[in-house]
Amino acid sequence: MTCDERRELWLLFASGGFAAEEERELGSHLESGCAQCAGALAEAEVVLAQLPVTLPPVALPTGLRERLVARAAADRRSAGPGRPARQGFRALGRLAAAAALALAAVSAGFLWRQSALESRLDAQARRLAELEQLADRSRALEQTVARQAIEIERLEAVVGPATDVLAIVERQRNEIARLTATLEKVGGTVDFRDEEIRRLRLRLDDHSLRMASYGSPDVWIFGLEGTAEARTASARVFWNTERRRWDFYASGLEPAGLARTYQLWFVTGDGRKVSAGTFDVGDGGEAALIDVQVPLDVGLVAAAAVTDEPAGGSLQPSGRIRLVGETRRG
Repeated sequence: MTCDERRELWLLFASGGFAAEEERELGSHLESGCAQCAGALAEAEVVLAQLPVTLPPVALPTGLRERLVARAAADRRSAGPGRPARQGFRALGRLAAAAALALAAVSAGFLWRQSALESRLDAQARRLAELEQLADRSRALEQTVARQAIEIERLEAVVGPATDVLAIVERQRNEIARLTATLEKVGGTVDFRDEEIRRLRLRLDDHSLRMASYGSPDVWIFGLEGTAEARTASARVFWNTERRRWDFYASGLEPAGLARTYQLWFVTGDGRKVSAGTFDVGDGGEAALIDVQVPLDVGLVAAAAVTDEPAGGSLQPSGRIRLVGETRRG
Protein backbone atom coordinates (compact mmCIF):
# COMPACT_ATOMS: atom_id res chain seq x y z
CA MET A 1 0.00 0.00 0.00
CA THR A 2 1.39 3.40 -0.97
CA CYS A 3 1.38 6.54 1.17
CA ASP A 4 -1.19 8.13 -1.19
CA GLU A 5 -3.48 5.11 -0.64
CA ARG A 6 -3.06 5.39 3.13
CA ARG A 7 -4.02 9.08 3.13
CA GLU A 8 -7.76 8.31 3.24
CA LEU A 9 -7.30 5.99 6.24
CA TRP A 10 -5.77 8.42 8.73
CA LEU A 11 -9.08 10.09 9.69
CA LEU A 12 -10.50 6.71 10.72
CA PHE A 13 -7.20 5.84 12.42
CA ALA A 14 -7.24 9.07 14.44
CA SER A 15 -10.82 8.42 15.60
CA GLY A 16 -9.93 4.88 16.79
CA GLY A 17 -12.12 3.16 14.23
CA PHE A 18 -9.70 0.42 13.15
CA ALA A 19 -9.31 -3.08 14.52
CA ALA A 20 -6.22 -3.71 16.64
CA GLU A 21 -4.28 -5.48 13.84
CA GLU A 22 -4.96 -2.72 11.29
CA GLU A 23 -4.09 -0.04 13.85
CA ARG A 24 -0.77 -1.79 14.63
CA GLU A 25 0.07 -1.97 10.91
CA LEU A 26 -0.50 1.76 10.41
CA GLY A 27 1.31 2.56 13.66
CA SER A 28 4.36 0.56 12.51
CA HIS A 29 4.44 2.54 9.27
CA LEU A 30 4.42 5.79 11.24
CA GLU A 31 7.27 4.58 13.46
CA SER A 32 9.36 3.93 10.32
CA GLY A 33 9.67 7.73 10.01
CA CYS A 34 7.42 8.45 7.01
CA ALA A 35 7.08 12.25 7.00
CA GLN A 36 4.21 12.24 4.45
CA CYS A 37 1.97 9.97 6.52
CA ALA A 38 2.86 11.77 9.76
CA GLY A 39 1.66 15.00 8.15
CA ALA A 40 -1.55 13.36 6.92
CA LEU A 41 -2.28 12.04 10.43
CA ALA A 42 -1.72 15.51 11.90
CA GLU A 43 -4.23 16.96 9.38
CA ALA A 44 -6.77 14.27 10.32
CA GLU A 45 -6.41 15.05 14.02
CA VAL A 46 -6.97 18.75 13.32
CA VAL A 47 -10.18 17.88 11.45
CA LEU A 48 -11.45 15.74 14.36
CA ALA A 49 -10.60 18.46 16.87
CA GLN A 50 -12.65 21.01 14.94
CA LEU A 51 -15.76 18.84 14.40
CA PRO A 52 -17.61 19.92 17.59
CA VAL A 53 -17.44 23.59 16.65
CA THR A 54 -17.95 23.22 12.91
CA LEU A 55 -21.02 20.93 12.73
CA PRO A 56 -24.20 22.97 12.14
CA PRO A 57 -26.90 22.88 14.87
CA VAL A 58 -29.82 20.49 14.16
CA ALA A 59 -33.30 21.90 14.74
CA LEU A 60 -35.98 19.71 16.42
CA PRO A 61 -38.82 18.57 14.15
CA THR A 62 -41.84 20.87 14.19
CA GLY A 63 -44.25 20.05 17.04
CA LEU A 64 -41.96 17.48 18.70
CA ARG A 65 -41.73 19.47 21.95
CA GLU A 66 -45.54 19.98 22.17
CA ARG A 67 -46.18 16.27 21.52
CA LEU A 68 -43.75 15.23 24.28
CA VAL A 69 -45.33 17.63 26.79
CA ALA A 70 -48.85 16.43 25.90
CA ARG A 71 -47.80 12.79 26.23
CA ALA A 72 -46.31 13.42 29.66
CA ALA A 73 -49.54 15.15 30.85
CA ALA A 74 -51.62 12.22 29.56
CA ASP A 75 -49.45 9.77 31.48
CA ARG A 76 -50.00 11.67 34.71
CA ARG A 77 -53.77 11.74 34.22
CA SER A 78 -54.02 8.05 33.44
CA ALA A 79 -51.87 7.13 36.40
CA GLY A 80 -54.20 8.84 38.85
CA PRO A 81 -53.34 10.21 42.26
CA GLY A 82 -50.39 8.50 43.96
CA ARG A 83 -49.54 6.30 40.93
CA PRO A 84 -46.24 6.67 39.13
CA ALA A 85 -46.13 7.90 35.58
CA ARG A 86 -45.77 5.39 32.80
CA GLN A 87 -42.42 3.82 32.14
CA GLY A 88 -42.29 5.40 28.68
CA PHE A 89 -41.72 8.85 30.16
CA ARG A 90 -39.04 7.51 32.45
CA ALA A 91 -37.40 5.72 29.54
CA LEU A 92 -37.51 8.95 27.63
CA GLY A 93 -35.71 10.70 30.52
CA ARG A 94 -33.11 7.97 30.72
CA LEU A 95 -32.60 8.17 26.98
CA ALA A 96 -32.08 11.93 27.17
CA ALA A 97 -29.61 11.52 30.03
CA ALA A 98 -27.68 8.86 28.15
CA ALA A 99 -27.58 11.07 25.08
CA ALA A 100 -26.24 13.93 27.20
CA LEU A 101 -23.58 11.67 28.73
CA ALA A 102 -22.60 10.38 25.29
CA LEU A 103 -22.35 13.92 23.96
CA ALA A 104 -20.23 14.91 26.97
CA ALA A 105 -17.99 11.90 26.43
CA VAL A 106 -17.57 12.73 22.75
CA SER A 107 -16.85 16.36 23.58
CA ALA A 108 -14.32 15.30 26.22
CA GLY A 109 -12.68 13.00 23.66
CA PHE A 110 -12.48 15.79 21.15
CA LEU A 111 -11.01 18.13 23.75
CA TRP A 112 -8.43 15.51 24.75
CA ARG A 113 -7.44 14.90 21.13
CA GLN A 114 -7.22 18.64 20.52
CA SER A 115 -4.98 19.04 23.57
CA ALA A 116 -2.77 16.15 22.42
CA LEU A 117 -2.58 17.66 18.95
CA GLU A 118 -1.60 21.05 20.36
CA SER A 119 1.12 19.37 22.43
CA ARG A 120 2.41 17.60 19.34
CA LEU A 121 2.38 20.84 17.34
CA ASP A 122 4.27 22.59 20.15
CA ALA A 123 6.87 19.80 20.12
CA GLN A 124 7.15 20.08 16.34
CA ALA A 125 7.58 23.86 16.64
CA ARG A 126 10.38 23.36 19.17
CA ARG A 127 12.02 20.80 16.91
CA LEU A 128 11.74 23.20 13.97
CA ALA A 129 13.42 25.94 16.05
CA GLU A 130 16.25 23.52 16.90
CA LEU A 131 16.63 22.62 13.22
CA GLU A 132 16.78 26.31 12.30
CA GLN A 133 19.54 26.84 14.90
CA LEU A 134 21.43 23.86 13.46
CA ALA A 135 20.98 25.31 9.98
CA ASP A 136 22.39 28.66 11.15
CA ARG A 137 25.39 26.92 12.71
CA SER A 138 25.83 24.85 9.54
CA ARG A 139 25.82 28.00 7.40
CA ALA A 140 28.37 29.63 9.73
CA LEU A 141 30.56 26.51 9.49
CA GLU A 142 30.27 26.53 5.69
CA GLN A 143 31.40 30.17 5.64
CA THR A 144 34.38 29.32 7.88
CA VAL A 145 35.31 26.38 5.65
CA ALA A 146 34.99 28.61 2.55
CA ARG A 147 37.30 31.22 4.11
CA GLN A 148 39.82 28.51 5.01
CA ALA A 149 39.62 27.10 1.47
CA ILE A 150 40.37 30.56 0.03
CA GLU A 151 43.36 30.91 2.38
CA ILE A 152 44.61 27.46 1.41
CA GLU A 153 44.29 28.33 -2.29
CA ARG A 154 46.23 31.55 -1.66
CA LEU A 155 49.02 29.69 0.10
CA GLU A 156 49.06 27.01 -2.59
CA ALA A 157 49.37 29.76 -5.20
CA VAL A 158 52.49 30.94 -3.38
CA VAL A 159 54.01 27.63 -2.40
CA GLY A 160 52.75 25.46 -5.27
CA PRO A 161 54.74 27.10 -8.09
CA ALA A 162 57.81 27.20 -5.82
CA THR A 163 58.05 23.46 -5.23
CA ASP A 164 61.64 23.53 -6.53
CA VAL A 165 62.41 26.33 -4.03
CA LEU A 166 61.02 24.33 -1.14
CA ALA A 167 63.11 21.35 -2.23
CA ILE A 168 66.25 23.50 -2.30
CA VAL A 169 65.52 24.93 1.16
CA GLU A 170 64.81 21.46 2.54
CA ARG A 171 68.12 20.16 1.20
CA GLN A 172 69.91 23.16 2.66
CA ARG A 173 68.33 22.41 6.03
CA ASN A 174 69.49 18.82 5.79
CA GLU A 175 72.99 19.97 4.87
CA ILE A 176 73.04 22.34 7.85
CA ALA A 177 71.92 19.52 10.13
CA ARG A 178 74.61 17.25 8.69
CA LEU A 179 77.32 19.88 9.13
CA THR A 180 76.15 20.58 12.67
CA ALA A 181 76.34 16.90 13.53
CA THR A 182 79.80 16.67 11.93
CA LEU A 183 81.09 19.65 13.87
CA GLU A 184 79.80 18.22 17.12
CA LYS A 185 81.52 14.88 16.39
CA VAL A 186 84.82 16.26 15.13
CA GLY A 187 85.16 18.65 18.02
CA GLY A 188 87.90 21.27 17.83
CA THR A 189 87.92 24.22 20.09
CA VAL A 190 84.70 24.92 21.93
CA ASP A 191 84.59 28.50 20.70
CA PHE A 192 85.01 27.48 17.05
CA ARG A 193 82.36 24.79 17.24
CA ASP A 194 79.82 27.01 19.00
CA GLU A 195 80.41 29.85 16.55
CA GLU A 196 79.99 27.55 13.55
CA ILE A 197 76.80 26.06 14.98
CA ARG A 198 75.46 29.55 15.70
CA ARG A 199 76.23 30.64 12.13
CA LEU A 200 74.53 27.60 10.65
CA ARG A 201 71.46 28.06 12.81
CA LEU A 202 71.26 31.71 11.75
CA ARG A 203 71.27 30.54 8.13
CA LEU A 204 68.45 28.12 8.89
CA ASP A 205 66.42 30.84 10.63
CA ASP A 206 67.06 33.18 7.70
CA HIS A 207 65.73 30.58 5.25
CA SER A 208 62.60 30.07 7.37
CA LEU A 209 61.89 33.80 7.59
CA ARG A 210 62.51 34.20 3.88
CA MET A 211 60.03 31.46 2.99
CA ALA A 212 57.41 33.02 5.28
CA SER A 213 57.90 36.42 3.59
CA TYR A 214 57.02 34.97 0.18
CA GLY A 215 53.35 35.04 1.16
CA SER A 216 53.39 38.85 1.56
CA PRO A 217 51.28 40.93 -0.87
CA ASP A 218 54.46 43.00 -1.54
CA VAL A 219 56.12 39.97 -3.16
CA TRP A 220 55.65 39.28 -6.88
CA ILE A 221 56.29 35.72 -8.08
CA PHE A 222 57.10 34.91 -11.68
CA GLY A 223 58.76 32.05 -13.49
CA LEU A 224 61.45 31.51 -16.11
CA GLU A 225 61.21 28.64 -18.56
CA GLY A 226 64.00 26.74 -20.27
CA THR A 227 64.71 27.44 -23.92
CA ALA A 228 65.59 24.87 -26.55
CA GLU A 229 69.14 24.93 -25.11
CA ALA A 230 67.87 23.87 -21.64
CA ARG A 231 64.44 22.22 -21.97
CA THR A 232 64.50 20.61 -18.51
CA ALA A 233 65.45 23.83 -16.70
CA SER A 234 63.12 26.21 -14.88
CA ALA A 235 63.41 29.00 -12.34
CA ARG A 236 61.32 31.05 -9.98
CA VAL A 237 61.86 34.67 -8.89
CA PHE A 238 60.41 36.17 -5.69
CA TRP A 239 60.45 39.96 -6.14
CA ASN A 240 60.01 42.03 -2.98
CA THR A 241 58.80 45.26 -4.58
CA GLU A 242 59.00 47.21 -1.33
CA ARG A 243 62.66 46.32 -0.68
CA ARG A 244 63.53 46.14 -4.45
CA ARG A 245 65.20 42.76 -4.04
CA TRP A 246 65.00 39.43 -5.89
CA ASP A 247 65.40 35.86 -4.63
CA PHE A 248 66.20 33.63 -7.63
CA TYR A 249 65.98 29.82 -7.56
CA ALA A 250 66.77 27.57 -10.53
CA SER A 251 66.73 23.82 -11.11
CA GLY A 252 67.37 21.39 -13.95
CA LEU A 253 70.39 23.28 -15.36
CA GLU A 254 73.37 21.44 -16.79
CA PRO A 255 76.84 22.63 -15.67
CA ALA A 256 77.85 25.70 -17.67
CA GLY A 257 81.09 24.06 -18.82
CA LEU A 258 84.80 24.63 -18.44
CA ALA A 259 85.71 28.25 -17.70
CA ARG A 260 82.08 29.30 -18.06
CA THR A 261 79.34 30.43 -15.66
CA TYR A 262 75.67 31.41 -15.68
CA GLN A 263 74.59 35.05 -15.49
CA LEU A 264 71.16 36.50 -14.54
CA TRP A 265 69.96 39.64 -16.34
CA PHE A 266 67.37 42.33 -15.66
CA VAL A 267 65.66 43.16 -18.98
CA THR A 268 64.04 46.62 -19.05
CA GLY A 269 61.02 47.76 -21.01
CA ASP A 270 63.24 49.53 -23.57
CA GLY A 271 65.38 46.41 -24.12
CA ARG A 272 68.41 47.14 -21.92
CA LYS A 273 70.11 44.19 -20.19
CA VAL A 274 71.59 44.81 -16.73
CA SER A 275 73.56 42.14 -14.90
CA ALA A 276 71.96 40.76 -11.71
CA GLY A 277 74.90 38.47 -10.86
CA THR A 278 76.58 35.20 -11.81
CA PHE A 279 76.12 31.73 -10.38
CA ASP A 280 77.15 28.10 -10.79
CA VAL A 281 74.94 25.06 -10.41
CA GLY A 282 75.27 22.41 -7.74
CA ASP A 283 74.23 18.78 -7.55
CA GLY A 284 71.01 18.17 -9.42
CA GLY A 285 71.42 21.32 -11.51
CA GLU A 286 70.20 23.62 -8.73
CA ALA A 287 71.28 27.18 -8.06
CA ALA A 288 70.20 30.29 -6.18
CA LEU A 289 70.88 34.01 -6.06
CA ILE A 290 69.55 35.52 -2.84
CA ASP A 291 68.82 39.15 -1.97
CA VAL A 292 69.72 40.53 -5.40
CA GLN A 293 69.36 44.35 -5.33
CA VAL A 294 67.36 45.87 -8.21
CA PRO A 295 69.21 49.13 -9.08
CA LEU A 296 67.17 52.32 -8.90
CA ASP A 297 68.35 53.45 -12.35
CA VAL A 298 67.13 50.28 -14.05
CA GLY A 299 63.55 51.53 -14.18
CA LEU A 300 60.78 49.11 -15.13
CA VAL A 301 62.00 45.49 -15.26
CA ALA A 302 59.92 43.77 -17.94
CA ALA A 303 61.65 40.38 -18.04
CA ALA A 304 64.53 38.28 -16.73
CA ALA A 305 66.95 35.98 -18.55
CA VAL A 306 69.84 33.61 -17.85
CA THR A 307 72.72 33.12 -20.28
CA ASP A 308 75.97 31.13 -20.17
CA GLU A 309 78.97 33.47 -20.12
CA PRO A 310 82.73 33.29 -19.67
CA ALA A 311 83.88 32.80 -16.07
CA GLY A 312 83.51 36.03 -14.15
CA GLY A 313 80.55 37.23 -16.21
CA SER A 314 80.08 39.72 -19.04
CA LEU A 315 79.06 43.37 -19.31
CA GLN A 316 76.38 42.36 -21.85
CA PRO A 317 74.93 38.97 -22.81
CA SER A 318 77.14 37.11 -25.26
CA GLY A 319 76.25 33.46 -24.69
CA ARG A 320 73.23 31.31 -25.30
CA ILE A 321 69.96 32.09 -23.51
CA ARG A 322 69.09 29.22 -21.17
CA LEU A 323 66.13 30.67 -19.20
CA VAL A 324 63.73 33.55 -19.90
CA GLY A 325 60.47 34.87 -18.44
CA GLU A 326 58.33 38.02 -18.17
CA THR A 327 57.87 39.74 -14.80
CA ARG A 328 54.14 39.09 -14.55
CA ARG A 329 52.76 39.15 -11.01
CA GLY A 330 51.94 35.60 -9.86
